[in-house]
Formats: sequence, C-alpha cells, structure tokens
Amino acid sequence: MSLPRQILPGSTYLISRRCLERRFFLRPDNYVTQAFLYCLAYAAATFDIDVHAFVALSDHIHLVVTDPNSVLPDFMQCLDLLVAKTVNAYRGRWECLWTPGSYSAVELETPDDVLAKFVYVLANPVRAGLVSHAKDWKGATSVRWSYGETRMFDRPRGFFDVGGIMPAEVELTLVPPPGFDDRTNDELDRLVIERLRAEETQIRAERRAKGVPFLAVDDVMRCDPNDGRRLTSRGAR
Repeated sequence: MSLPRQILPGSTYLISRRCLERRFFLRPDNYVTQAFLYCLAYAAATFDIDVHAFVALSDHIHLVVTDPNSVLPDFMQCLDLLVAKTVNAYRGRWECLWTPGSYSAVELETPDDVLAKFVYVLANPVRAGLVSHAKDWKGATSVRWSYGETRMFDRPRGFFDVGGIMPAEVELTLVPPPGFDDRTNDELDRLVIERLRAEETQIRAERRAKGVPFLAVDDVMRCDPNDGRRLTSRGAR
C-alpha cells in the first residue's frame, strides 16, 4: 500500500503516469490524441484544476497543474479512468492501461521549479529522441498553445454514448501558473519558448556528438501499440 499523500490547497505539481509495461498504448493516433485532450479538459473542468503544461507520449504522460481545492486524487482518478476506458475501447483491449500503483506527483515549490518542469515536459519528445523539435510531436502537447488560450474538444466517438451524460464538447484553457504575476501571458510565452529552444539545442548537440539520430515520425506511428520494447532511430535528423 502506498503512503498517504499530503494534498494542500493551491499546490502546483508535476504529474507523471506510465502505461503498463511501458507499452505504446498512447501512440499518437489522431483518435487517441483527441480522446486524451477531451478527457483532460473534462477532468480539469469537473475538479477545477488549472492546467499549465502537458504532453502525452506513446507510453506515458506528464502534466503540470495547480490544485486550488485539494482534489488532485479525484482529478487523477477521473482522468486515468476516462483515458484508460477510451483508449482500451479504441485498441480493442480490456485489461489495465496504466502501470499498477499510483501516479507520481512532485510538488513544485518555487517559480523556478515550475519553469524548469515546463521545459522538461515540453521537451520530453525531444529528450526521448522521437522528434528533433517539440512542436513536431503529433501527440497531445501544450507546446503549440499560448497562455490564456482556450480550445474546444468534441466528445470522441466510439466509447462514449451519444445520448449519455458526457458533454458533447468541453473546453480547456492553458492557465498561467502562480508565481508569474509580474509577467503578461505573452511575456510568459516568450520565456518558456526561449528556455525550450535552449533545451532542444542542447539535446540535439548531445545526440549529434554521440552519433544518435532522432526517430522519424512515421516510425513512431508504425510502432505496435502493444509493443513494450524501446524505440530505435532509423535515420539521422
């Protein structure tokens, strides 16, 4: 049994969750990407969670969120359940989607911690060697969003009942994190992009020095969602 979490109102967290056996159940098919965004938007709206950054890779997810009302476990239970049921229905599965046990929640105590984790989350596909630029990742990611921007997501077909209780569409706003009140949304956007580009440049230089290419996007999409083996690069980028 895992130890109880200390959940305090107004805390900001880096959330991480892995798929069972690191399999590629979240391979970024268009349906999976849209389903994840719908489920995230619904769970965030239901539990009044502020979403600051997110990315979904083929075998795991990362979120940076603030929990104003100490309901993080309820939010994550809702998100995990909806994503698992939707993706399993799409993949023709019925067993667990996520690694047994709980999600990781690391509290971010300072604005510098938050900014560092923004970069970590957004650069994740680059650090994993999947794409050379974060904006090229085909899966769900906030890298192409601006702070204060709101987007609408339609209820995915297939799993959700057309006449059921789930809304036909939900909205998600990328909320500026606490601790950056002295910056406008545009200024925060520029700061995050600047740090992200520096991180991407460093990663590309490291891989180039080691002779390790980036994986082509087509190779990512050809991987078997039930596979748990590590992806390997086929061509230099």
